[in-house]
Amino acid sequence: MLFRSDVVVQGQAGTFISAVYYPAQNQIYTVLQQGEFFEKQEQRFSVVPVGTTSLLTVDLDVETKLPIPAMMVKKAIGDTLDYLAANLKTRAEQLAAG
Repeated sequence: MLFRSDVVVQGQAGTFISAVYYPAQNQIYTVLQQGEFFEKQEQRFSVVPVGTTSLLTVDLDVETKLPIPAMMVKKAIGDTLDYLAANLKTRAEQLAAG
């Protein structure tokens, strides 16, 4: 399956096309096929049960097309993970509420 994402990163608009795979029941793996900012972008999301809760792990492997200071890359990744976590928490709470 292909997934298109239109984003704004540090004020720059871009479009990413990624292939999405499901290597295991608890995992989603995405591989960048086309995008303005990255030569390589691979992400693996895994959900692991921990007692009555779950732990989400995210493994990222990125290579930018242009030289971007590491601090900016870390901030962009941190902002993205914060956004993902907030939306995942909201969705989990919606599902739990029925």
